[in-house]
Amino acid sequence: LLAVFGAFLGYELSVMSRNYGIGVVFMLWACIAYRVRKERPLLLAISLALLANTSIHAAMGALVLLALWLTDLFDAEGRAALIRPDALVSVLIVIGAVAIAVYSARPTPDMAWAGTGSKLNFSDILRTIGSDPGKGLMGYHDANIAASGSLPWRWLSVDTSLVSRIIVDAGLLWLAWSLRRRIRALALVVLAGVGFEILFRNIYTGSLRHEGLL
Repeated sequence: LLAVFGAFLGYELSVMSRNYGIGVVFMLWACIAYRVRKERPLLLAISLALLANTSIHAAMGALVLLALWLTDLFDAEGRAALIRPDALVSVLIVIGAVAIAVYSARPTPDMAWAGTGSKLNFSDILRTIGSDPGKGLMGYHDANIAASGSLPWRWLSVDTSLVSRIIVDAGLLWLAWSLRRRIRALALVVLAGVGFEILFRNIYTGSLRHEGLL
């Protein structure tokens, strides 16, 4: 109920910016197609290619899911399926789609809401993602994930920035704990966090709908 009628799908990804909602549809399609990736790799490739071209943030998500797909190389059965011609072509389709998305969405110097990534500081990024990811994922405009920093925290006279950070940190810790027996997926969650922080803090700032995709 919270997933469907909450702030993300109920408003941010369906009313505020509908292209992000379309991205969620393709993301769910990719999750379904992932289960049959060995038999039908093209189905997963098409879903990821379409996902990547709904937004630059969704392109980041497509890369993360592609990276998870490529971890099949670490086991014999998955590797045999992945090196088949149709699977290799499928992987190339996803890479090409992400490249098109990045090229078409690249920031220009006159964009007020995006940067060119010229001020990347990887030591700062790794420090914040390791110590307080809730703060790092706010973006350079300090966007809040807790109901966009509004209700009910304002009524309770609670620091919305602090609440936002706690919610994100708690959510990521729960996700990491739930994946503790799936090392590959856990590593990709960490990679996604670092990737989105780089994107939010240095290129395209993160707001509630962007953090929702993560």
